[in-house]
Parts: sequence; C-alpha cells; structure tokens
Amino acid sequence: MAGCCGGLALLMELAASTQAGSAEAAHPSQPIKMIVPYPAGGTTDFLGRLVAEQLRTGPGATVVVENKPGAATAPGADQVARAEADGYTLLMAISTTLAIDKTLYSKLPYDPVRDFAPIALVAGVPFALVVNPRCRRQRFRNSSLTPNRIRGSLMVQPAMAVIVRNSGAELE
Repeated sequence: MAGCCGGLALLMELAASTQAGSAEAAHPSQPIKMIVPYPAGGTTDFLGRLVAEQLRTGPGATVVVENKPGAATAPGADQVARAEADGYTLLMAISTTLAIDKTLYSKLPYDPVRDFAPIALVAGVPFALVVNPRCRRQRFRNSSLTPNRIRGSLMVQPAMAVIVRNSGAELE
C-alpha cells in the first residue's frame, strides 16, 4: 500500500479545504456518499472505508460508504456519473471501471473520461502469480517473471519474494 499514503494525504487536504468553507456556505453541508462498486469485505471496500475515515476528520463531516456491486462495476459507476456535480458523491474507482470495462463492453452507461474527474491515486495493489505448493512443476523458465522484475520493468514485490522463498519455487 505504498501508493496509499500520498493519495490519503491529498484527500485529507481536500477534506480540510472543503471544511474551511466560506462565510456564505459551509462545506460539507450534507453527507458525502462514497460508492464502492464491489461487495463489502474486499480490498476496494477496505480502501474506500479507509479514505472515508480520513474525510470524516472535520466537524460535521459525514461520509457514507455504499457498496453497489455487480456488472463489472457499471451500476455503481453509472450512479456516480449521473449524480449532481456538487462533490457530494464519490466513486472508489479502479482500473476495471476506468479502463477495462471500456475495452470489454461496446456500450457502457458512463464514459470514464468524460464522466469522472480524478481526485487522488489511493493505492497500488500488486498481483502475484501463485501455484498449489504440491504442484510438481514449480520452475518457470521465463526471465521476465522474477520476484522483482515483470516484463522488464522494475517492481518492488517483497510479498512475492517471500512466497517464492517459502514455497521452494524457482523463478528463472
């Protein structure tokens, strides 16, 4: 979650600036709704709730997390795209919502470029390739797959290195 801290700092700054408000209108003047387009309990939900906690730091700041799973995030994303453009409805978007759906589906109820404005990069979540430890073949002859290097681009993957070391697998 190395990418998490910078994004949260930016969100905290955003929360502080909105809470400062002006004499004419205090912000937030109503609850902020954060749509998480995944079921409760997963990584996206966890990160959404973590961000919501940071946004609740000011007096009167209420952030409600609403899980709206299904259809590859489209219903949740569509709800935010159709919401009033007042900053009170946020989407915990991931690559599925912002990039992958556009390539998989010919018609989406939202346009990820037109309908959303980025606020912060909240986290970078690494993926690992794993195998059942009882598998006889644990040696992969692919020089682009190593604990710290994927297709030539340097990646810090300490968790993957631990898995490889503890499993006895060999990545060449």
